Amino acid sequence: MTTTEPRESQPNKSSDRAKVLSSVLTGATCVVLFLLGIVLGMVSTVSAGWLTRYWDGGQPAPALAITGLLLFVVLLYVLCRLLAWGGRRRSVVVAFALGFAVVLFAVTSYLPGGDVLLQDDMVHYGFLIGAMVALAAAVVRSPPRVRVAESP
Repeated sequence: MTTTEPRESQPNKSSDRAKVLSSVLTGATCVVLFLLGIVLGMVSTVSAGWLTRYWDGGQPAPALAITGLLLFVVLLYVLCRLLAWGGRRRSVVVAFALGFAVVLFAVTSYLPGGDVLLQDDMVHYGFLIGAMVALAAAVVRSPPRVRVAESP
């Protein structure tokens, strides 16, 4: 009968490399999503500026503007939740939300020529508050980190 002696546990170098690579890829994903948040924030803010263009033109314009605003807020929330699901971390949603919020804070200030990108209108306030609430709700409702079971 042979006895087996316990082996000394040796550090698994491939596991360490995988952890480092995972951290690097997560960081790169966060940077890309931060930039995507900035781009989407700029595009949607400029688009929100057009919501009141035909406001004084009659009844269908305000109803369509409010419907478009509500649809945008819902789609923003769904996009953030999909990012959390795809990234399997809350940090990717936080990066996207920070990029979007940076734009929202920047466009509420005066531009060098004295023009304001978003004016003093109910729809523009609805855009600002709705986008911030959608981003915050998506970050809070996202799981902190989903662990994937490793195969033996």
